[in-house]
Amino acid sequence: MEAVNLTGQHAGCLHDYTLQHSDMIVLSHADALFINGAGMEPFLPVITGAYPALPVVDGTEGLFLPHSEGEQKEIMTEYCRRYSTDIVVCYCHYCLEGLKCGGKLGIHLAELLFG
Repeated sequence: MEAVNLTGQHAGCLHDYTLQHSDMIVLSHADALFINGAGMEPFLPVITGAYPALPVVDGTEGLFLPHSEGEQKEIMTEYCRRYSTDIVVCYCHYCLEGLKCGGKLGIHLAELLFG
């Protein structure tokens, strides 16, 4: 058995990974696709549309439950208490949204680098 990491040597947050044409070529020869799940693969419909017979194994099935907006705010507010400053720099779009939800002024690293 050979396992292939489609994200390669990803330099940023894996939340920001985007499916590449070369990944689709690799998947055309795959016996199965293992995903993290929990909604972290927004590109999954592209894969399942192109390869409907490809088995998809969700590594988080049954582990995560959806939260209401109020619950998300409560969870992220508690999470953000670990930061002693109101301004927090991150390098992931989803992390930025979580910081804002938790009441912090989140700034994406790319904004600092490129304005």
